[in-house]
This record gives sequence, C-alpha cells and structure tokens, in this order.
Amino acid sequence: MADDHTRKARGLDPATVRFPNSGYFGVAAEFAELFSQSYESPKEFLYLDCLTLIGASVSGRVRADFDLPVQPRLYVLRVAKSAWRRKSTSTRLAERFVQNAAEEVSSLDPCYRAKVIYGVGSAEGLGHALKPSKVRKQNAEADHCQFTKRAILSFDEFRRFEAKAGIRSSVLLPMVNELYESNQFDNLTNEHPFQIQDGHLSFLSNTTEETFKNMLNAPEFRDLGFFNRLFTVVSDSRKRIAKPKAPPEDLQGPIRAKLAGYFAALPQLNDDGSATKEIVIPLSPEAERKWEKWYRDLPETEETARLDNLGMRLMGLLAFSDGRSEIDEESLQSVLDILEYQRQVRLLYRPIEAENPSARMEQKILRAIRQHGPLSRRELYKRTHAERDGVRILTDAMRSLTQESVGISPMIVFEPKEGKFHLVEFVSD
Repeated sequence: MADDHTRKARGLDPATVRFPNSGYFGVAAEFAELFSQSYESPKEFLYLDCLTLIGASVSGRVRADFDLPVQPRLYVLRVAKSAWRRKSTSTRLAERFVQNAAEEVSSLDPCYRAKVIYGVGSAEGLGHALKPSKVRKQNAEADHCQFTKRAILSFDEFRRFEAKAGIRSSVLLPMVNELYESNQFDNLTNEHPFQIQDGHLSFLSNTTEETFKNMLNAPEFRDLGFFNRLFTVVSDSRKRIAKPKAPPEDLQGPIRAKLAGYFAALPQLNDDGSATKEIVIPLSPEAERKWEKWYRDLPETEETARLDNLGMRLMGLLAFSDGRSEIDEESLQSVLDILEYQRQVRLLYRPIEAENPSARMEQKILRAIRQHGPLSRRELYKRTHAERDGVRILTDAMRSLTQESVGISPMIVFEPKEGKFHLVEFVSD
C-alpha cells in the first residue's frame, strides 16, 4: 500500500447500534416507557414520534439559543420490518397523547394545535394544509378548523412519499426539503399558485431496510440534501403482546398533565396562529464549552452532514420537554449521545446510489461488510443477493474494490488465513 496512507479498518455491528438509554429525556421518555410496556411498538419509535409531535406544537415558540433556523421540528424516518414493528401504531398513540395534553390547555385555540396529515398528493395540497382556515358549517354553533400553521406530514410508507415526490413537474420534494429550515415557500405558477407564510412542517415516515436501500429516486433525494435532514431511527424489537391495552389512567394522566403544563407556559398565539414571541433557552457555560469542543472535532463526512443542526433542534426540544429553563451539561450529553447514534445509523442504513449494476454491487458489498463484519465470497454472494445480478457483476465489483491504488477508499482486502474479505479505508497521516 502507498506510504503516504495508513490502512485503517472500520466497521459497525448493527446489533450494537441501538438508541442510547441516555437519549431518553423528559416527558416524551416517560410516555415511551409507559406505552412500550402495553404495546408492541418499540420504545424508540414511541419516543421519537412523541418528540416530533411536541416539536411541531412548540415550533416558533421555543428554541435553543442559536442565531440560526433551529426550531425544534424533526424529520423522522423509522426503519424496521414491515407490520411486525407496529410503526404506524406508534404514531397514532403519540398523536392521541399529545393532542389530549393540548386539549387540557384552555388558552390554546383548537384550530392552532399541531395536526397530523396522513399523506398529501401534491405540493399544492400540502400548501393548502399549511394555511390555517376556519369555516362555519350551516347551523353550527362554532367554527370548524380545517388546517393549521403547524403540521406533521406522515406517510405510513416512505415509498409512497417517494412516488408522490417523483412525479414529473412536482415540487413536493423541494418544498418539503426547504421547509425543514424555513417557514416560507412560494410556488407562483399560472395554474395553481400558492404561498406559505409562517408554516411549521415536521415529517414522519416508515420504511423497511430493503425498501430504503433500493430507493428508486435516491440520487435526486441525495442531491437536494434530503437524507441528511432525516433523523433515521432503527429498531429490531421482537416483543409480542397478544392483547394490547392502554395504560391505566392513573399512570398516563400525570404524564399528560405535565406536558399540558409545559404547553400552558408557552407564549400566547396571535389570532392567525402565529407566535407572539419566542422563548430562547440558553446553554450553561459548561454545556457551551462541551458543544464547542464537539463541533470543532466533528469530521466533515457524508454521515455527519447537518448533525450540528439536528443537535441544536434537539437541545431546545429536550429542554422544553423536561421543563428546563437552561440547557445544562446533562441534557447536552444526551443530545451528543443521540447524534453519535445517528452518525452510526447513517453509516449502516442509506440508499444505494449508483448508475450501473457494477457500481450498485460495489455499494452492496461495502454495506454487507459494514453490517456483518468480514465475509467470505460465498457469504458476500448471499448478503448481496448476487443471484439477481449474476456472478459476473459480483466478480467485477469485487475486483474493483480490491485494487490497491492510491486514493481508492474504501476498499476490501482478502485475508487468506480467515478466507474472508475485510473493509479497509485510507486516511492521510
């Protein structure tokens, strides 16, 4: 190998990449712990769903002390086996819990609570959903709310969102992408013009590993930076509960009341649903020093893109959900542990982006060794499903990845004693 490079093996065991216990924080953690005992939905899914709904509810009203667009809104993608991990159940349980807490706040107009939208067919549809409106039905005593400034766009299957976003001339993907860091979006066309002013969007969706890995429009999503806006959470929980039953009211009631108290302490909303002011939660000196060190040491890689922005969002969200007026060292450490988890998840779970079968096979080989450790040729054949593409494609890809040329990284090397291929990367001295 070249003298100006050092061989460095790197790999992750998926079995060890789990959502950190230290990442569970505040009222959302209490909700997740309680409901995960009664339902099959994984605790980490319940937790992230609850945080996403809380973040959407308080967006524009509370944030961490950064002069950047760091509203506590999340774009969450859950990866698990279809049906058996109860991904959709998790969202509905969290939605009911957060909505019931909001209903206990008399000062919060029902029309301006965060609303879950289970799918849209177009950017125009989403634009309409993010423009609050009231209608008075005939003979009705009160106004009926149609939409709100704060919405959670939920797709039960990420593939369905991909299909809608991939329609020719659709601006749904750019719109969802831009609203991650903005509250405005204009689509001024002759036929269906619309404008969003002060819209607060969050995103929830589900997928299986195989479906996510084989996304059809992965290059477009990558080019727009959508993947590094996603907070991807993975679970392989196998618990079974034959007869799910809601936790008793005497257990969930105090948790709900606690969240309602946090909502009640927020600044009031204007008549149009916009915030009158924003609570800015400061960092303690110790937390600020810890954050600065983490940021300075953060490598610039594909899997760390926008992790700092996610961290800023989580700081305000976790502090609010625990009733804290300051982001201290303890809460910051929880955020940093979550960010490290996210970095590892991004290494293991990401779509294959390639223009030809050989390039796709190279990515499959690298992914297989990252996830399962050193593999023999026979094991690589099995893990990459090489029977679909043919042995020749597998052979060509392995030959390309084993060429020891300066600048090729990552690559694989064969260890004769083990009879297996190892993942190797090169770093400058």
